[in-house]
Amino acid sequence: MQRTVRHRFDQFTAEQLFAVASDIESYPDFIPHCVGARIRRRDGNDLVVDNLFAAGPARLRFTTHALFDPPRAIDITGTDGPFEHLRIAWRFTPQAGGGTVAEFTLETRFRRRLMARLSRLVTDHAERRVLDAFRRRAERAYGAGGDQSSRVDR
Repeated sequence: MQRTVRHRFDQFTAEQLFAVASDIESYPDFIPHCVGARIRRRDGNDLVVDNLFAAGPARLRFTTHALFDPPRAIDITGTDGPFEHLRIAWRFTPQAGGGTVAEFTLETRFRRRLMARLSRLVTDHAERRVLDAFRRRAERAYGAGGDQSSRVDR
């Protein structure tokens, strides 16, 4: 399954949106179903992250490799867990006249068919919910107008 969602944020810069998306250890505070995100290793813009997602009694533990290209992109790939393939891509494109287009792509393929079926129940429109969660987080960090100079807490 691959889905991409794009949204123009007139009130936020690419730097602001990148700061929210790169604040991985805060994901449990605002990402739907994320209950744990711990950076196991960091080497500059190259990270290894332990993740835990839960929906009802189902729990998914997996490790990801994240590569940051500030403030333009974040590429995340799954390295273990229930996924045969996991890729998440963030792209932040500044717009002439202000604002930023954020693009969120989610690609998943589970190792087991039953897990794939169950995941569809939870992840239907997940990319839109994630993008909405990032928007709300950016509004809290920078204000609804996006003009505050505060940074996302790390």
